[in-house]
Amino acid sequence: MWHLIFALFIAILISAFATLNNASVSVNFIFWLAPAVPLALMILLSVLLGVILATLFEMPEYFKIWQKMRELEKKLKKYEDTIIINEEKKR
Repeated sequence: MWHLIFALFIAILISAFATLNNASVSVNFIFWLAPAVPLALMILLSVLLGVILATLFEMPEYFKIWQKMRELEKKLKKYEDTIIINEEKKR
């Protein structure tokens, strides 16, 4: 829950900063000069690109954790079944 509130707070700060900086800027990429666009748009696109890249870099770790969780759930289910069978044998 706190992560969501923090993310919302950061989004509000970025939006406020972007709206206060509405001058047009041109961006020089390696071999390409982008046309003049509002600074607010450039800031928002940069933040969006950063979020997308961070998510892509976190995906392999997420899948490793997800796979490990599935393995542990299978083991837990196996142990639970073993306990149930043992309890039934005791009766």
